[in-house]
Amino acid sequence: SRAASAAAEVRGELRSVRSSVDRSENERRRVADRAEQATRRLAELDGEIERLRTEVAEAAAGEGPLVDELTAAESQRLAAAAEVERATTERQRCAESRSRTSARAEALQMALDSARAKAGAERLVGVEGVLGTLLELVTIEDGWADAVEAALGDALAAVVVDGPGSARRALATLRGAGTTGAVIATGGASREPVGAIDGAVPLLGRVSSSSTGVPELLSSLLARAVVAEDVDRAVDIALADPSLTVVTREGDRFAPSGWRIGTSSGGATAAALAEAVAAAESADAALQAAEQGLSAAVAELERARSAEVEVGRRLDLNDGRFHAASEALESAQSRRRELAGESESLASSLEGLVAHLESERTRMAEMESVLPSL
Repeated sequence: SRAASAAAEVRGELRSVRSSVDRSENERRRVADRAEQATRRLAELDGEIERLRTEVAEAAAGEGPLVDELTAAESQRLAAAAEVERATTERQRCAESRSRTSARAEALQMALDSARAKAGAERLVGVEGVLGTLLELVTIEDGWADAVEAALGDALAAVVVDGPGSARRALATLRGAGTTGAVIATGGASREPVGAIDGAVPLLGRVSSSSTGVPELLSSLLARAVVAEDVDRAVDIALADPSLTVVTREGDRFAPSGWRIGTSSGGATAAALAEAVAAAESADAALQAAEQGLSAAVAELERARSAEVEVGRRLDLNDGRFHAASEALESAQSRRRELAGESESLASSLEGLVAHLESERTRMAEMESVLPSL
C-alpha cells in the first residue's frame, strides 16, 4: 500500500511536470518565434541603415560640386548683369550721338537751303554756266570753318558761275523772276597774296575745291585774308594795314567793310553737310548695333538667372535629401538599438526556457524510470 501510494504520488507529480513541460515548450516556441522575427527585422534594419548611410554619403558628396556650380552660376549672372548695364550705357551714348549728329545734319541742311534761297540758287538751276553756290563747291579744313566763312563773308553763299557771260545770264534770270540773289564769277583778276605778318598766318590753303575755276576764285577772294592769333593782334594788324581782311579761328572779322565779333554761319558747307550726314548714318548704325547688343545682353542675363535658379533648386533638393536621409538613418539606428535590446532579452529568455525545459524533461525522465518499480 505504501508503494501504491508512492506510485500515485509520482504519477501525480509526473502529470504536473508534463503539464509544465508543455506550457514551457509553448512559451519556448513563442519566444523563439519572437526572437526569429527580431533577428529578421534586425537584418532588414541593417540593410536599411546601410542604404541610408549610402544615401547620406552621396548627398554629402554631391553638395560640394553643387555649391561650386551655384557659385559659378552666380558669377555668370553678375557678369551678365554688368554687361546689361554696360550695354544700356552704350545704347544711351549712341542714342545721344545719333540725336546730336542728326540735329547737326538737319541744321546744316537748313542753313544750306537758306543760303541757296538767299542766293537765288533754285531760280538758277539749269542756267548755262552755273556751278552752284560757293558753299557747295568748297571743302574747308577741320577747325578753320569759322575763319574761312568770316573771311569770305557773303561770297560764301553766292552762286558761282563760270565767267562774266554766265553772270549776266544769271542776273537776267533773277531779275526776270523778280527775285533777289547773289552771283560771283570765276576768272576774275588775281590779287597779290599777302606777305608774312607777325602773329598771323595766311588763310589761303585752308579751303579747297575741285570745281573748274573755283580754286582761282578762292585765291582771289582770300589773297588778302590772314588769321590772327587773337582779337588784340587782329585789331593791331587791321589798323596797320586796312586793306587786309583779318579774322580769327573763332570767326571774328576785321575788314575794310567793318569789324565784327563772332560768326553765325555755323560751318554750313556742302562738304560739312556730307560729313554730318555720314556721321549721322554712322551714329544710327552704331545705335542699331548697341540695341542689338543690349537685347543679347538682356537675353543672356535671363538665361544666367534661370541657370542660377535651376542650380539652386537642385542644391535645395540635395539638401532636402541629405536631411531626410539623415533623419531616417537616425530613426532606423534608434529602432535597431531598441530591437537589439529586445532581441538580447528574448535570447536570454529563450536560453532560460531551454534550460528549464531540459531540467523538467530530465526530472520527467527520472520519474518515468522510477514509476515501473513503484
